[in-house]
Amino acid sequence: MTEREAAQHGYRAAYGRTCTPGEAAAGRQQVIQQLTQSATRAAPTTATRVWINTGSHVYHCPGTRYYGATKQGRYASEAEAVASGNRPAHGARCN
Repeated sequence: MTEREAAQHGYRAAYGRTCTPGEAAAGRQQVIQQLTQSATRAAPTTATRVWINTGSHVYHCPGTRYYGATKQGRYASEAEAVASGNRPAHGARCN
């Protein structure tokens, strides 16, 4: 959603700061880098197998409600999920 569309839907910029498309892309890339780095540092000897919801790009850990239960998705290692730009459900990593 663009900033203009967000404003039309009643949303406002956090802290009153608007962002340019370049800043937004840089922020997304920074988050992906941080998650990828932490995934490689904390990689266990056996990779955690997660369920990636391919529609929302959110991954779910084993034993959670939506693990393997969404209409569209696939299994992958947590490191692979993070490297391909997916984010953990509720911000909670599996490890």
